[in-house]
Amino acid sequence: MKKIISLLSFFPFFLLNAAPVTLSGYVKDNEGNSLSHASIVFENSRLSSNTNENGFFKITLPKPDQYKIRISLFGYENFEEMVNLEKDTAINVVLHSDILNLNQVTVTATRTPKLLKEVPVLTRVITSNDIQKLSAVNVKDLLEMELPGLEFVRQMDGQVVINMQGMGGNYVLFLIDGERMAGETLNNIDYSRLNVQNIERIEIVKGSASTLYGSNAIGGVVNIITKNVNNPWQVNVNGHYGAHNEQNYGLSAGFKQKKWSSLTTATYNQIDAYSLLNTPDSTGKQTESNVYGGRNFSVNEKLTFQPIAKLKFIAKGSFYMRDRSIYFNDKEERMDKKPDRYQCASGGLQALYTISEKHQLLASYSFDQYSKLVNYVLLDSLALTYRNQDHSGRLQYDYFINKRNTLTFGTELLNEKLMSYQFNGSEHHGNTFVIFGQHDWMIFKGFTAVYGARLDVHSLYGAHLSPKVSLMYNLKSFAFRFSYGHGFRSPSLKELYMDWDHQGMFRIMGNQNLVPEKSNHLSFSTEYTHKRINVSGMVFYNNIQDKITEVFNSKEDTALYINVNHAIIYGADLNFTVKLPKGFSIRLSYAYVNDSQMEDGINVSDTRPHSATGRFGYDLNKKNYSLNVTLNGKLNGPLTMATLTDDSDPDNLIFNEVNYPAYMMWRLIINQRFCQAYNLTIGIDNLFNYKPQKYTYNTTLSSGITPFVSVSIDVDKIFQK
Repeated sequence: MKKIISLLSFFPFFLLNAAPVTLSGYVKDNEGNSLSHASIVFENSRLSSNTNENGFFKITLPKPDQYKIRISLFGYENFEEMVNLEKDTAINVVLHSDILNLNQVTVTATRTPKLLKEVPVLTRVITSNDIQKLSAVNVKDLLEMELPGLEFVRQMDGQVVINMQGMGGNYVLFLIDGERMAGETLNNIDYSRLNVQNIERIEIVKGSASTLYGSNAIGGVVNIITKNVNNPWQVNVNGHYGAHNEQNYGLSAGFKQKKWSSLTTATYNQIDAYSLLNTPDSTGKQTESNVYGGRNFSVNEKLTFQPIAKLKFIAKGSFYMRDRSIYFNDKEERMDKKPDRYQCASGGLQALYTISEKHQLLASYSFDQYSKLVNYVLLDSLALTYRNQDHSGRLQYDYFINKRNTLTFGTELLNEKLMSYQFNGSEHHGNTFVIFGQHDWMIFKGFTAVYGARLDVHSLYGAHLSPKVSLMYNLKSFAFRFSYGHGFRSPSLKELYMDWDHQGMFRIMGNQNLVPEKSNHLSFSTEYTHKRINVSGMVFYNNIQDKITEVFNSKEDTALYINVNHAIIYGADLNFTVKLPKGFSIRLSYAYVNDSQMEDGINVSDTRPHSATGRFGYDLNKKNYSLNVTLNGKLNGPLTMATLTDDSDPDNLIFNEVNYPAYMMWRLIINQRFCQAYNLTIGIDNLFNYKPQKYTYNTTLSSGITPFVSVSIDVDKIFQK
């Protein structure tokens, strides 16, 4: 990419004195428009700045020296240059549009920073700008609307579970800044913990990632990267109101001064429980489907300390609490209910030491504790029923041999503790020691190989090796990617030690003889990029062996976890993105998944074979006003599956074939920004008023067309000149 820079002084010099020097200038796009809020960073110092509304910046440097300057702004390609400053200097910089966001830096696929267009594993990135345009209030809805082949459904007691390309929650690993999350319900994390307000971007890697992330990454990784502070100070307040008295309020405050920076976010969300009317049956009877409500509160802190240019410390802490409402009728019925409470406390410390341009060392420790409690309303007391603790420490060394070779080595120590009412109140724990290595090698121009392996040694089930190799070949506008990964999922403490009597009806027992599930995942993708168009296609195949499942013994009324044969899942993804002139854009995605789980000739899988998403956008940007209009749609294709009949005997299971129709959901969002500080969003969910004949676990829970409104104010920008 051609970069344009005009320097009044750009010559080697000999340092004669240490008098401060000033660097100033203007940042514009290739059409001559001034770019405000562009970030200017001097990478070999702690100094940084931002452009004002006229694209101007000015910063004083402590002494004449050689500096590496990096100027970045979302939607534009980064500008990087080494400059020799002998005296006060003025520059003019032109940033070129990164129309398709392919210069977005990602870390999930390789654990080291890499441009999205250079990652050898096809990776999807959802940015904070996408989140704002879609007016997303939770990660669950955001992922569903953006990714075909991904669906969130509700199971027992309305708990939310994920299905991504035929993989459930115990196969899809969710991370926050690369760290695992504790706690599960029906093999899924608590998705309400994921704070949209605090997200810089979400990186999604489909397929086995056990080589880098260990167990539970057979189906893919969703890594949530949290925000940093780039301004001397910043404050944002926001609110959202929607159907069923849905209210969301948020506050974030941060500063960046010399060696220190801090970002604190706090959010409060609530929604009422509500009932949905099903279509009357042939007898005229009309039933209701109840949807649980609730409220949650979270606060997050991210503190950064950089005592010297080469050393940075990042400390993080958070607290989260959620009450789940189960009230649907009158107040007297409420006295018999015991609402659930969920809470979590987490913290961590990370140290990044840049030894030299070629050597980097990362050390981190994180702690996460997730608890479930029963709230006895009449007694005004809480009873702890579940507590899951995760401790993890990691040491990672990166050796940047040259521009073509990067070596990564590391070790981890993981400790998990689980206390559950399903263990009769007892606590169990397990430890895992890990070593991993990876080589990122550009063999020749256009051809890159990333290969490595990870060895997990668990205190309960022994050692497991996970190798992986990914290849990428660039040919002008085309990129070809191939990946093979050997993944695994270790038996959870619940699957090993459960001993639970379900109200005297049956018993679920763990099995300490379980072995890890093993998978072989293959994928091949082709990507075409030219100016404003990006098209990609991927096919994948996943063979899972020693799959862990439950088998019911009717004679003893007992369900036991065992390893069974294998499961095969394969499919394809297609994506098309085009940025049209005059601010228009289109993004279309389609996914096909074949998940075959046959019983008596009928497939019992609840994975929809076909799904698609579409986004149609319009952007208008002026000096003190911007407008974004987005129409977002999701198509869930028809599903035919088997369910047990009501009179089925455990020893003689009888299945019925059930057909669920295809349906589409659309959302219209109109986002307006005034004077760079005030943001007003109005929108309509379920634009075409779709209602299923019967609300079930895998249908929408929308009651029809529902408007919503959001307001956001960047207080600091009100006072910026």
